[in-house]
Amino acid sequence: MELWHIIDLKTGTAVQHQRGAANGISMTAMFLFKAIGPAAGGTMHK
Repeated sequence: MELWHIIDLKTGTAVQHQRGAANGISMTAMFLFKAIGPAAGGTMHK
């Protein structure tokens, strides 16, 4: 849940005509880390 609050704060600080790009970049980063996180955690656990 905290991640959505960070995205909301970032969106509020972006200039209005740049909000779409800022949201796209943050969503891309979020989904990349969500995909990489479990694999990285699994390799560290062994």
